[in-house]
Amino acid sequence: MHARHVAIRIKGGEVPRAREIFENGALPALAAQPGFRGACLLADDASGEGAIVILWEHAEDSRRLEAAGFYKEQIARFAQVFAAPPYPALMRVQVWSVGATP
Repeated sequence: MHARHVAIRIKGGEVPRAREIFENGALPALAAQPGFRGACLLADDASGEGAIVILWEHAEDSRRLEAAGFYKEQIARFAQVFAAPPYPALMRVQVWSVGATP
């Protein structure tokens, strides 16, 4: 299993809206993709600093969607709540192997 980690920064007071966008828009779109194993949005309500972590069966599942522009489309959903331009300037993206999950 592999995890895609995206560092994000959310505007002050917009963390609840970012969670809503994630849960009602981005997450269903992710769940429909082959190899998807789970995802979460992590955020500090006070600072807006956070991350989106997406679990994939294989690293290639994540890379395929990057090449197809899928992530760019999903990140655009957050344009109104991110504290910096949504893609790719604000993000540091990494794909890591995952050693163990419940």
